[in-house]
Amino acid sequence: MCLPTKSIIRAIAVSILFLFLVTLATAQGIKEKKTDTYATSGQITLLWRKTLSESDHTNATMSFEYATRNGLKLTGNDWDVALQGEGSKQQPYMLDVRMVTDDKSDIWDLGKTPLRKVTKKSAKKKGAKRSPYDGTFSGTGIPPVAGHSYLVHTVDRDSDYWAKFTVDKVSPRKSIKISWELLTTPQRQLDKDRKKLAKDRKRREKKKK
Repeated sequence: MCLPTKSIIRAIAVSILFLFLVTLATAQGIKEKKTDTYATSGQITLLWRKTLSESDHTNATMSFEYATRNGLKLTGNDWDVALQGEGSKQQPYMLDVRMVTDDKSDIWDLGKTPLRKVTKKSAKKKGAKRSPYDGTFSGTGIPPVAGHSYLVHTVDRDSDYWAKFTVDKVSPRKSIKISWELLTTPQRQLDKDRKKLAKDRKRREKKKK
């Protein structure tokens, strides 16, 4: 019986290592590609915040920019809307859009306006109810009503975009379900697109030379 020589064993080991590295690089590339693009519409459930824990907080929040409910690392804890209260008469649910100290975001209740008809101009239409913020960081928010559509303008030092959503279902001491859609592209995503276009342009220019 012929045993493989050391050189053959070494060659096999190198081949296995090479295949492993290629597979790992490919998997990482796919992962990065997925994180570069986010949904611009969808349906999501915001859970009732039972405690002051971080997990309960993130499950009660939503980022339209990153299309996530609890992606803390992705958002950097910078959310667009948060569900407050428990849905009872004593502590009714409220939708708050001012999350950080420099937040100047606003939210409007547009009543039973169909979501497809909601635009940025809807904020100025008769019957649009704006959350009664007093000009400071902490605001009172606005109650979620099943069947109502809402308009959100997210504004802080590195964000300025619009989104809209309809409240599909309200479950006291449990959750609310919303169907949402971005109206404008968030600035951070626009910046990424510009950088990508610039890189592509430089690559094409090098090929011509």
